[in-house]
Amino acid sequence: MNSRQKKFLLIAGVLMLALTYGARKYWPRGLRNNNPGNIRHNPANNWYGMTGQDRDGFVIFGDPADGIDAIGEIIDSYQRRGIWMLRNVIETWAPGNGKDQNGKAYTNSTEAYLSHVMQLTGWQAAHVPQRTEGDYVGLVKAIITHENGRNPYSDEFIAASLARPT
Repeated sequence: MNSRQKKFLLIAGVLMLALTYGARKYWPRGLRNNNPGNIRHNPANNWYGMTGQDRDGFVIFGDPADGIDAIGEIIDSYQRRGIWMLRNVIETWAPGNGKDQNGKAYTNSTEAYLSHVMQLTGWQAAHVPQRTEGDYVGLVKAIITHENGRNPYSDEFIAASLARPT
């Protein structure tokens, strides 16, 4: 390998590191905050691994596994409240209109969200996700993808994050 090739490889390596670590501020909010479900802060919830909140009121977790675990806990809470079908889960996760903790109004396209999750999972709106059947991994992957435009986590990482005792 000549010096020109070595120089190219060095520069490419530095650029890759910069893109991987230095450009974190350009990542989607959910990935930046280790909160891939974009969970809004609520003082009533003391999430495991929560380190704070960003200026827009979204929880910041110390580790992405903590954020994924919180997604599973929220879905569990929905089921305890009788919210079982996929349509109802997404309508509760991303209601059409609301206000954040600062009173700022927000709008979600719940039907578009539901449609995207159905496309990603292959489920119908009446499907009832089951934790024991591994459906949570598919649902969490779809939520992460919709919230962030991509899902960088493997099925194994998501499953292990959802299975952690907290």
